[in-house]
Order: sequence, then C-alpha cells, then structure tokens
Amino acid sequence: QWAIGASALFYWALGVLPFKDGFYSSSRVQRGGQTVGPELHPDREIIISVLSGAMVGAMDGIGLLNATRLNASCRPDGYILKPDRPLTTSDACFTKPKPELCFVYQTYTDINGLGRLHYIFMDTPEAIAPHLSRLTSTPEKYAVYNWYTGQLSSLSLLTPYVPIAGYEGHALLMLLPIVQGWVLLGEVDKYVPTSALRFRAVRANTSTLVATAAGVGSERVRLCAANTGNWLVKCKELAFGIPGTADVSFFHSALPALREA
Repeated sequence: QWAIGASALFYWALGVLPFKDGFYSSSRVQRGGQTVGPELHPDREIIISVLSGAMVGAMDGIGLLNATRLNASCRPDGYILKPDRPLTTSDACFTKPKPELCFVYQTYTDINGLGRLHYIFMDTPEAIAPHLSRLTSTPEKYAVYNWYTGQLSSLSLLTPYVPIAGYEGHALLMLLPIVQGWVLLGEVDKYVPTSALRFRAVRANTSTLVATAAGVGSERVRLCAANTGNWLVKCKELAFGIPGTADVSFFHSALPALREA
C-alpha cells in the first residue's frame, strides 16, 4: 500500500490528500499488532507518508516505535514537515511500456525568493534525465542532492546522473535551484528538508545567503547550504527560545585566502 503515486493523481485532482494508511516505523517484530511483520522497508513507508502530504500514522506497538524516523518527519510539536502538494507518479513513467510498474514519484515546495524545489523518490534508482520535465528552468540551473548519501552535485543533461541507492534500495533526491551561486539544502536531518512550514523566505547575492526560518519554543534546527564556487556544504544551528522566526546567514568569498609573508 505504499505505491500511491497513480492514485494520488486522482485524489489530488479532487482536492483530497492521498492517505497512505498506517505503517510500522521499525523493522522489529510487532507482537500483538494488526500484522506481526517485521516491516522490511520502514524508511520507504514513512517517506511515502510524509511526501503524501496527509497524516503520518505510525502503528508500532508500545516500545517498538522508531523515534529517529518519526522525528525526521516533523517538528517537536508534531507538525509534519511536508511538501506543498502530494507526491504523484512522474510524467516519464507514462511513456514506458508498463507505467504501472514505474515507481518514480515527484512533488515540490515553493519558497519565496528561491523558487521551486523538487523531490524525487525512486523505488529502484534509474537515470534522472527523463524525469526533469517538471523543472521550471533548465537543468543546468539546478543542483541535485542525494538524501541518503549526502552527495551534492551539479545537474546536467550532458552528464547522466543515476543516484546511489540508500540502505533499503531506493533513492530520495532533491533538485534545488541555484540562485546567485547558492544552493539551499535546508534541514537535511528531515525527509523534507525545505518545507514551507520551516522556511518563510530566502535572500541571496553572490556573497551571502540569508534564510528566514520558523521554529517552536526550545527547538534547535540545523540548516545547511552550499555555494557553487566550491560546492562545500556548510551547516549552522538556530536555537529558538520562543516560537517565531529567525534568520540564518551563509557567506562565501570568491577571493583566495591571504597568506602571511
């Protein structure tokens, strides 16, 4: 029941969120549960739930829930960090001989000052090029981030990109717009690192990226960005004493470091 990309097309057209159903967040045996399990792909279960935009319903028994996975889906107050719309089957799937066997799903988030950030889930990793039709600009103006490996690289149709699978065999990718040489990776500890619930706006010039993030009381948020001048990922932590918004700034200098005589 995780393969909801095609049905999500129908439900979302009616304005209905495609609830994936409950799931087990851990691979432990669930004694006394609806099914005993174990769940062999708990990461896939929760990723699809989060990207669906609907409820995230972990059904683990007492003492069996995987807190790490659940925490990667939401803020401390339980609000789900999700995309702007539900994941749906990639357009390229419908050009294949058996589209019902193509499990490549896409969705996105829009952030003021940054544009549209895309998420791609591949149950079996394959070349990304056929699945770029929803980009709002040319591929060269995007970077691709592999959520499992942490690899960040430029995106180009001239260089075929096939993602490395995560430990369960699937891939979760982000296609991130490059603005003034900057790439916002966001809260990479979450399944949706750039949710609109977290980011309110982004301002960028060639030397500085400023992101306005929202948080709840006593929350600590680790946010990451990179500059295409060196592609080094830098992360900073925001601490929220009370609910509200705060700015985090990243800096880059194109000048070489000065050496002492």
